[in-house]
Amino acid sequence: SHIAVAACLWFLQTYGEAGGKIVMTSGSWLQLETQLMPAVRRLSSVLPDWDFQMTQAKRKGQQDPQLILFSTDSPGRAEGHLAIDAEKAPLFIVADEAKSIPDSIFTAFDRCGPQFLLLMSSPGDSSGRFYDCFNKNRSLYWTRRVRSVDCPHIPEAKRQRDLALYGATHPLYL
Repeated sequence: SHIAVAACLWFLQTYGEAGGKIVMTSGSWLQLETQLMPAVRRLSSVLPDWDFQMTQAKRKGQQDPQLILFSTDSPGRAEGHLAIDAEKAPLFIVADEAKSIPDSIFTAFDRCGPQFLLLMSSPGDSSGRFYDCFNKNRSLYWTRRVRSVDCPHIPEAKRQRDLALYGATHPLYL
């Protein structure tokens, strides 16, 4: 709700007038509906010329949305998002809870050719595109790991429970 929202609002402010487009997805529609879009709408006052609805946003007076939210497990429904102009009106794809998004969706996004790509998630299994971003394909991405101790919203009691439950070297604890 912090990084994705700031990135989206920056992008719309920077590239929105020219027609830049953001596609936001998650492995869970509930994540988009109850967390991501409400967080975007809470800060939408920084863009008064925009109309932020439940699943999209567009500049007032425009017909086509430039911020689209969707969740799917069908690659065919993830295709077709293209930049109007790669430099002036680029495409930005945001994948929240990326560990839960099937690799076939990432392959569909690759075909879209986004100029900006933000993949975020809590830790998960040792497989899939998100995992590979931090391991075998690390050289292809600019990565950041955020430890649980760096998250003020995670209480110490939860960290201690995770330590007891998973152990000191488990990704969920770390």
